Amino acid sequence: MNELTKKVIAITIEDLGPAAERLVLRQIRSHLKKDPADLTVADLPELAKWIELSAGMLINVETGKAMADRVRTMR
Repeated sequence: MNELTKKVIAITIEDLGPAAERLVLRQIRSHLKKDPADLTVADLPELAKWIELSAGMLINVETGKAMADRVRTMR
C-alpha cells in the first residue's frame, strides 16, 4: 500500500470507521484492477466514483458524495 492509498483510507475512516480500509482496498482491486500499491493521482476520479456509490449504499448518499468529493480533490 502506498502513501496515496493510506491518505484515501484516512479520508474515508472518518465516516466508515474500521471498515474504511477494506472498502477502499476492494474498490481499488475490483474496479480499478490495480494493486493498492500502484494507485496514482490519475486514478482518484475513478476511485472517488466507486467510493461514492459504495458508501452511498452503506451509509447514505450525502455522506458518500462528501467522501468522494474529498478524494477527488486530493493531490
